[in-house]
Parts: sequence; structure tokens; C-alpha cells
Amino acid sequence: DNMYFYQLTEIDPVINLPSEVSACVTSNNPCVYFQLSVGGEVLPPPPTIEFGIFDREASPLGDWIACDITTLTNYWSDFVDDYNNGGILIIDDFQSGNCCIALASGDKLDISGSTYGFQFPADVNNVIQCNPVGGYTGGDNMYFYQLTEIDPVINLPSGVSACSTSHNPCIYYRVQ
Repeated sequence: DNMYFYQLTEIDPVINLPSEVSACVTSNNPCVYFQLSVGGEVLPPPPTIEFGIFDREASPLGDWIACDITTLTNYWSDFVDDYNNGGILIIDDFQSGNCCIALASGDKLDISGSTYGFQFPADVNNVIQCNPVGGYTGGDNMYFYQLTEIDPVINLPSGVSACSTSHNPCIYYRVQ
């Protein structure tokens, strides 16, 4: 038989986000498991998500999608892992006209607890890289100015109306 959570017969993947809390006595509680095979056939691994940076007003080659705040929030731990382990990939060469990091909506990325709130590009040495001569180089990695590491609990994303929009570096994602 299937089991449902109390007063929750349907899960909305945007509204009902999972988390852990210390609650209840830990004796004989039900646990959520997942199955790696069906009828002896091993199921494929779940898709992974990859993040990149490219011009908001252009489309990179491949299956890249400009990232909205909902997707970024839902996959924040994946984004943070990418960022903290080498930065975010610059998908291809591009020249920006404004350097505030953008989202698909045109809002700019704001990260709570960071120095400025909305983000500016930086290199691995934390030197600001705002509209560099010759543009950004595909294959390099981008960081955010004065944000050397993101704490996935303290530093949370949101979209804010800030800066102008002119070929801003934008967060993209693709599912693999």
C-alpha cells in the first residue's frame, strides 16, 4: 500500500521543498527509501544539473536554459557545490555591457549575507571582473566579488531589481 504524509496528498515541487528537522522520538519511525531497481533491472541515475554563465541577451549553444529564481532555489545546494568547488563555468566567450549577475527574468542575483547583496563577477583571486576588455572567456570559471565561498544555509538566493540590463552575465543551467 502507498503511504501519504499527514494532510499532504499531493506534493508541489516548487512549494513543498524538503528539509530536515529534529522532531519526534526516534524509535520505530517510518523512513523514506528509494528503489534502485525494478524487477531486477537497475534504474538509471537521476539527472544531474550543471550551471554556467553566459550573456543574458544571447543563447549559448547546447541545451542551456536561462535560470529563473525558482530553479536556482530548488537546486541551490548543487549551485553552491559547483561554486565552492572551482567556480561557475563561463559557457562561451561573450562581452557584457553591464556586469551585475542576471537571472532569466532580468532581475539580478542577490545572495543574502554577501557584501553587496547583488553580485558582480570576479576571478579566482577575488579581483572584480566587470565588463573586461575582450569580454569573458569560455571555459574559464567565474566567482562573485567578495564572496569566496557560499554557505548554503546563510547565503540564500533571490532576484532583485538592480543595475541596468545590457548583456549581463546570466546564470544558465542544463540537465544531464
